This record gives sequence, structure tokens and C-alpha cells, in this order.
Amino acid sequence: MITIKNTITRIFLNLMKNISLFLSPKSRYWFGILIGSLFFKVIKKRKKHAYSELKKSFPKKSNSEILKILKKTHIHFGQMFIDAISTIKIVKNEDIKILNADILNKLKSKNEGFILLTAHIGNWEIIPVWLSENNFKIKTVTKNQKNKGAQFFFQNLRKKNGVNPVSIHYPTHEMIKSIKNGDVLILASDQDAGKKGEFINFFGRPASTPRGASVFYEKTKCEIIAAFCIKEKLKYSIEFVKIKPNNQYPSIMFQFTELLEKKVREYPNQYFWFHKRWKTKNDNY
Repeated sequence: MITIKNTITRIFLNLMKNISLFLSPKSRYWFGILIGSLFFKVIKKRKKHAYSELKKSFPKKSNSEILKILKKTHIHFGQMFIDAISTIKIVKNEDIKILNADILNKLKSKNEGFILLTAHIGNWEIIPVWLSENNFKIKTVTKNQKNKGAQFFFQNLRKKNGVNPVSIHYPTHEMIKSIKNGDVLILASDQDAGKKGEFINFFGRPASTPRGASVFYEKTKCEIIAAFCIKEKLKYSIEFVKIKPNNQYPSIMFQFTELLEKKVREYPNQYFWFHKRWKTKNDNY
């Protein structure tokens, strides 16, 4: 059911997209700071939750240090919002630094499908668009948003940008088939997965982690690549890291979560502390 709120959201997002497409990188940078600063002052509920998660994750930091990271986090995601709706422009016209591109090129030359794991750090929306623009066949697994206006807007935007979004409810056998046919299956694997998830320590606390990548790997034995897109002032860099299954870890998700935590510790203000990463409690903890 389409509500007034959904309609207003859709109109607002389209307006912001049209504005952002005319802005230079520097203008987007400052516009994002303005939006992030406004969110920091106005939206209280999400701020309290993010502050709590930061405090638990960095217990040795003082309250003032946590507050400073929190403010920078709001600013980053104000900038990320503007850049996310300008992604195709950024990928086509602006310089993106690519680290370890040879990892992907080898797989591409062999026409091998693989799993690409990413997370809600930096600007994850840029990664699939960059892959699409560089002629990788991709499927991006996405989660539906509660606001139907936002859902409609972002799904349409992703389709136009060549991201090829599919729902988390897309049949598992079809995802496996895609990998075997040479597609890149993109999974953002750092959200709470409920009781069916795999509990993995993240910042010293057990967090329910999606099992999907582990399941697909066991079925296909394909390559596993982690990708992180980090903002560096006016530009972005994308780093690709090959994950080699290791018997010292119960599953590949333990390795990915370890990589992610290192990246978040390096760029704490670029992680999406607003989502409920530790929502599901481990009964054995």
C-alpha cells in the first residue's frame, strides 16, 4: 500500500538525485557535510543507538572521543547519501583508486563466477556499479526497505546503474546457478541474521552473521573475494581481498568478519553503526 509518506520520500529522493547530478565532487562533499550535520542535530533515536554500539565496541575511548566519531559518522553518511544517488556519475567520470584489481581480472579472463562479500562501510553502493561498468556479470542481493517510496527509488536506480538487484528471497538454487554460469554474486554480509545466523565475534561480542556465502561456497567451491569502498576526502578507493578458506576458521564468514573488523577499526566513522548488528542474542553467551 502506497502512503503519503512513501510518495513524499520518493519525490524527495528524485529531487535530491537531480540536484546531485549537477554538483561537482567538491560541492557534493560540502552538501553532504551539511546534510550529515543536520541529521546529527535532529535525529535523536538512531544517534543514541549508534553511540551505545560505539561505546561497547571501543570501551577504552572516552565519551568525548566516542561523540567525535559519532559526529564524523553522521557527516560521512550525509556525504555517502549524496554520492550513492550520484554513483553512475562518480564511476564514469571520477577517479576511483582500485587496489588489487589483478585478483578480479584473473577470474574475469577465465570467465569464472565468484562470491563478492562487502559490508556497510564507506560507500558499498559504488562497488557493484564499478563492476558492471567494467563488464562483470553481476547479481546484487538486496534487502527490501520498509518505506516503499525509498524501495522503489533505489531499486530503479540500481537497475539503471546495471547492478541487477535480486531480493534476499531469490531462490538459493538460482544464485548457485548464477555463480556456476560465471556471474559475480554480491552479498552485503554484516547485518543481523536472526536465530538462523552464525554467531561470530565482532568487536568482542557475538553477532548473528548471514550463512549465505558459506552455503554458496560449499555448493560451488568458487573464489571468495571481499571488497571495501572507502572514502578519502573527495575520492574513493576500492580494495579487493581474496579470502582463502582456512581450516583454522569454522567458516569463511569468520575470516570475512575478521577482515571487516580490521577495516572498521581503521575507519570507524565510515561504518554504519545505526543498524542493529547485535540485535539477536546468543543463548549460549
